[in-house]
Amino acid sequence: MINQTITFLGKLSKKDFEKFLGAALLGIALIAGSMIYIIRSKSEGLAITMTNLRSLARKVSYITQEYQTIQFQKKKLQDLLAKGKTEEFEIKSYFENFTRTNDVKPESDWNVITTPFPNNVLLEELSLKATFNNITMKKLVELLSELEKKEIVYIRDIKLSRKQGQTISCELTIATLHYIQAGEA
Repeated sequence: MINQTITFLGKLSKKDFEKFLGAALLGIALIAGSMIYIIRSKSEGLAITMTNLRSLARKVSYITQEYQTIQFQKKKLQDLLAKGKTEEFEIKSYFENFTRTNDVKPESDWNVITTPFPNNVLLEELSLKATFNNITMKKLVELLSELEKKEIVYIRDIKLSRKQGQTISCELTIATLHYIQAGEA
């Protein structure tokens, strides 16, 4: 095959040989250019895919960490609820004792509100809203610190408004979770 190509090229005139050589070089340049373009576009596509994969890997890692944290908190909550159930924990009596112990007097109108827990038919949230008028920021910090110590109770909401002088008004909602007994549902 090589001999036939050499014979063919030898029979060409100088002008035809230059045309043939120019066409061959142009063909090689087009093929090389096409290959460079294809390789570059593929590598850019792969680079974008790798960037997206890195981003997704970070998201998966974050979600995994969040899931593990939630599982840990769920286990802790189940333990607290199981413990609280045997102690017959009542948020209203806890709050009465809490206000007495901490020497604060909330407004007299506070009741326990029961709401179903989202996406869980076995749990309900018991919340209690109370307003404390004319307390100092220092006293509020002490109250919140004391509330944090009772693991089964959490602060659901807090709204502060400034009063005259150094006092504030605080609307505080605390809550706890309660397992619904089979007969209660």
